[in-house]
Amino acid sequence: MRSTLALTATLLLTAPGMAEAQKAPGESRPASQGVQPAADEAVRLHAEGIAHHAAGRFADALAPLERSSQLIAETLGQGHPATLRVQLDYALSLEGGHRYADASAITDRIVRQARDPQLLPLFIEAAEIEARLKARLGDYANALELYELLYEYARQRFGARSREALDYRLETAMILSRQARVEEAETLARSLVHDASALQPPDFNRTYRARWVLADVLRETRRHDDMIELYLRNLEESALQAGPDSAVALASLLDLAMGRVHQGEFDQARMLAGRAWTIYERRGQADLQAARALNIMAIAEAELGPNGLARAEALTRQALTILSRTSGAGSHDALQVRFNLASYVADQGRMSEAQTLHRENYRLFEDLLGAAHPQTALSLEGAAIASITLGADNAVQRDLETAITAYDAALSPEHAHAVRARTRLARFLLQGETAPARALAVTRTAAAPIFSRISDGQNDLSDELTLNALTTHVDALWAAARDAEG
Repeated sequence: MRSTLALTATLLLTAPGMAEAQKAPGESRPASQGVQPAADEAVRLHAEGIAHHAAGRFADALAPLERSSQLIAETLGQGHPATLRVQLDYALSLEGGHRYADASAITDRIVRQARDPQLLPLFIEAAEIEARLKARLGDYANALELYELLYEYARQRFGARSREALDYRLETAMILSRQARVEEAETLARSLVHDASALQPPDFNRTYRARWVLADVLRETRRHDDMIELYLRNLEESALQAGPDSAVALASLLDLAMGRVHQGEFDQARMLAGRAWTIYERRGQADLQAARALNIMAIAEAELGPNGLARAEALTRQALTILSRTSGAGSHDALQVRFNLASYVADQGRMSEAQTLHRENYRLFEDLLGAAHPQTALSLEGAAIASITLGADNAVQRDLETAITAYDAALSPEHAHAVRARTRLARFLLQGETAPARALAVTRTAAAPIFSRISDGQNDLSDELTLNALTTHVDALWAAARDAEG
């Protein structure tokens, strides 16, 4: 985050009414007594908070930044540029400390308040942060609206094919992909790859990012060969630009490794991620990228047979140790890896432990991202699956229905997560043999997008999700028919 100490100090010193308050304390503005000491203290606290933030000590940054914003607001008013600036810095530290909802509440208010044309740079920065936070929290509709507003600003000021406009459209394409709006996402991403490649002077970082976004869209549509081609192109160019062992080249290598996982080439994935991990380990590098290498190795090991599950668990615990020291045990990255750990534990038959891990993860994700976020719902669904295996059925239907509601709202009923959860709910209802009509209604919704894709020739009938959904739908039809016959 850029340091804003000089800007804040300038705003304080030139604030309207500040000089008058100092000249006549106790006369026309008695409430302004002590304004300059308060302003000095606000600047000091702001500098202290910025220093903590710059060192990654986000928790330590919060108290001085919050107090600084309070003092400036009391002195200059809630809508003053200096107040909004310090509040934005406070929001950035909240984001750094993984308090996304609290940060979003502040940036949302700043976006609404910083409407004066003179505050345009502050408004743009706040809107960028708020869009990022909304996307992080799974509020994709509002994130898209903000990115559309930012794109329109960039288009008018810099041009439709400017670097700034390109950045906002890349974020839009990513969100569309997350929502499974893959046709829109792919059309946009392909145009952005073209626009990024045409930038003059050439812009490696944006071209790399545009290819990465398109590869992510292709992954969603299971066009893995085209996805791999883009990852290979990024790897080749990053090695040429920065060196084969550079940070960007190793990140590209891990992208390729994860691409091989999606392609089902697990030996290749393990080898590629292992190559990156060897370099990180040799350097003594224990950071997010090193943890990512371990996590991909674990995913590959788990897919290579029962003997790989114990190795996958060990690698995942090693990755969690790194993430706990760097990002924090409650960070988004750490919780995602913990979700994988719970899956490996379950696959080894330790269902009670898996259920506990999923329940803990659910509570932590709920605090971090909110109850309606898809990632929160995934942990709740994982806990429900463990409960079914353990025979603890009391909360299963409620938990699966809660997860489905989250998937529908944040993604869509057609998204793979929603289809899978509905299929599991219907299977659970059929096992109880008490609600065949309800099970049939659930499977109809789950199967509808599959039937639509089949009619368009777009669905692979050998896909596991498709087979499970259609098989469950047929079973529900039979159960409902038997129930109707009496």
